[in-house]
Amino acid sequence: MRPVSRQNLFRRIKASKGRFLSVTFKQKDGTIRVLNGRTGVSVDVKGIGLSYDPDDFNNAIIRDVQIQQYRTVKQDALISAKIGGEEFIVEENN
Repeated sequence: MRPVSRQNLFRRIKASKGRFLSVTFKQKDGTIRVLNGRTGVSVDVKGIGLSYDPDDFNNAIIRDVQIQQYRTVKQDALISAKIGGEEFIVEENN
C-alpha cells in the first residue's frame, strides 16, 4: 500500500473515470464500510440530477455495484482505496 494524503486519494478517486475501485471509509455513524463501485456512471439517472454540486462539499458520487445504488463518499472519511490494481492508504498526519 502506498501512503498518500486524503486530498491526493480523493483526487485519484475522482480521476478514476469509470474504472472499478474499492474504497474504505468511515460512515457518519462511525462504522467502517468498504464500497466496490465506479465513478462517472449514469445508469438509472432519471434526469433530475443532484440538488447540490458534490465538488463544493468534497464529496465523490460512486455507484455501488453490489447493491446497484449511488453512494456519497466524503473526502474527510477516506481510509484507503484500491484503484486500477494500486492500493493506497491515507497517512494520518495529512
